[in-house]
Amino acid sequence: MKRLAWALSLGLSVLLMATGFPSSARGAGPVTLTWWSMWNPGEPQMQVLDKIAKDFQQANPNIKVNILWGGRGILAKVRQTLLTGNPPDLVDKDADEMGGAFISNGQALPLDDVVNAKIEGEDKTISAVVPNSYLKQFYMNGHYYLIPYEVISSGFWYNSAQAGKFGLTNPPNTWDQFVALAKTLKGKGIPPLALDPLGINSAYYFYWLAERFGGPGAFNKAAGDKTGAAWNDPMWAKVSGAVADLVALKPFEPNYEGSKYPSGQNVWAQGNAAMLLMGSWAPSETEKMAVPGFQYRMFPFPQVSGGKNSVEVYLIGWSIPKGAKQVDAAKKLMLYAMNKTRLQGIIDVAKNLTPRTDMSAPPELKDVKAMLESGAPVNRIYDGVQTDYPGWWQTVFIPLDDQLILGKLTGTAFLSQLKQNSINYYKTNSR
Repeated sequence: MKRLAWALSLGLSVLLMATGFPSSARGAGPVTLTWWSMWNPGEPQMQVLDKIAKDFQQANPNIKVNILWGGRGILAKVRQTLLTGNPPDLVDKDADEMGGAFISNGQALPLDDVVNAKIEGEDKTISAVVPNSYLKQFYMNGHYYLIPYEVISSGFWYNSAQAGKFGLTNPPNTWDQFVALAKTLKGKGIPPLALDPLGINSAYYFYWLAERFGGPGAFNKAAGDKTGAAWNDPMWAKVSGAVADLVALKPFEPNYEGSKYPSGQNVWAQGNAAMLLMGSWAPSETEKMAVPGFQYRMFPFPQVSGGKNSVEVYLIGWSIPKGAKQVDAAKKLMLYAMNKTRLQGIIDVAKNLTPRTDMSAPPELKDVKAMLESGAPVNRIYDGVQTDYPGWWQTVFIPLDDQLILGKLTGTAFLSQLKQNSINYYKTNSR
């Protein structure tokens, strides 16, 4: 009996070590992996990940996977467990939000071995199929801390079936062309844009103009300047002025000021506004409300004269909090899930993009896929400001940006208050 037990134990060890990770519970019986997810029960991504987890358990009967489908507020719960020293073994969420919550402050475990290990069932490593420009977003102090399973970008969405009505047969390439189109549509009584709601969605305008005028890193650098001097650069007057000038045209749908999610995007999907500046989740979120025959297309945020070009890469993925108990099992699950066949559900069911360059795109996201593969430099969503300076973002930038989008501040007044409020904020806060 002892020899039989030894043989069984050896066989299990060999099976687990084939993935590069020995069992965290070798010799101690089955283990339970705790995974906390951002998705709610019934959401398409939840369905995809739940199937992966169940298949993983069947393939690895010594590992039980307990998943908490915690929704978008999951990180607040994760932060509490980090304080008590009893965090989940695996967390998935928007990468930049996880960065701000626990990666950038040293509360995540390195994932270098996962990045460079072979994906379960394939001869390829994650680093071979996911662009380094994606992986290096959360490469800090010589280590990787995030494994992405979904990639998102943003731009202006429109219905190509109504392109003629909205003057979008040839979408605008430059900001001047875009503003001219907005004026034309206003003259015809058509709202050029839908906005829903204030806050992070309205911040797209300032952030994208910052990318176009200053390039990746410019907004991030200014946000972290404790002296406020960075905002004296004349470029920022161009950015805030461009936003203010657009707002002065009154381009948004009626009553956008009090818009509650998802009313704004539904206005657009029903054909009552020409364009929607939104992430690549727009088709999956609006398809049930869209008018019959809706054809999803997207064009990049327009260029400015003498400006910069870049493409947004916004990741959703997994990290392992420091203090996790079943680290090896969590790493094994990530390598299992990143298999091309298993990840296909993100495309077929969730109608989103995976970060793997060797996988296709849903028809609705063909423009996004082309944009990501254009070779343009990569920028993080909101230029990484939301992650690197979360307090400044929430208490200084967002309130003022809302006032700018509402037309209650001129570009000059916005910039003046942004500088002074930044100085005041950093007198008592480090980030």
